[in-house]
Amino acid sequence: MAEGTRRRFPALAAAAAIALAGATIAADAAVPVDKVYEGVVSARVVPPKGSGVRATSRHGSATAVLESTGKDAAQLILDGRLERDGDASFLAPLTRSGDGWQGRSDDFELAILGDGRVRGEGRFGGQPMRFDGTWQGNDLRLLVEIETPGDTTGGFPAGTRFQFQYRLRHVPERPESAAGEPGEGGCREVVYRLKLTPNLFGGTMNMVSVPECVN
Repeated sequence: MAEGTRRRFPALAAAAAIALAGATIAADAAVPVDKVYEGVVSARVVPPKGSGVRATSRHGSATAVLESTGKDAAQLILDGRLERDGDASFLAPLTRSGDGWQGRSDDFELAILGDGRVRGEGRFGGQPMRFDGTWQGNDLRLLVEIETPGDTTGGFPAGTRFQFQYRLRHVPERPESAAGEPGEGGCREVVYRLKLTPNLFGGTMNMVSVPECVN
């Protein structure tokens, strides 16, 4: 295996902690509260041309939920696994703002428009970051891209882009048949497990209940 492919893929939990400090999601019409989404996360490292380092990629599973935490308050919980449990995960406390939900830092702001489009860019910790996606009805598409201004401890050169693409969908739990057997399609059940998850606003690890789809 080439040297470039042996480099350890950085965890989004670590990358996001230094590159993201906020999240914004749309009004209930675009992002239903307490609705579990599940699917895949694809992560790709794209070194700059001429660096001699090969691009690498990983694929894993992910879930997401916008969980109500009180009046005009909620938290976005995104839980992903690439190489190990929770290495593509984060949570973001949010407050309602107009027809949407909002979280921001001094250097970065994200917004999902009324039609569900997500747009955002800025800097955090000196690193350029871009956030794009759509979250409407039963479908969630999110992209987080981080570009490193300097060489990383994992051996990637300055200018390397780390891209995390989430493709998730809400599938209702399968109803039981008249005989009490699970039906077809969707999750057999959704269970919740306590996990330590990076908080994008405080830079701390929070213990939260994370949804998992059981088939």
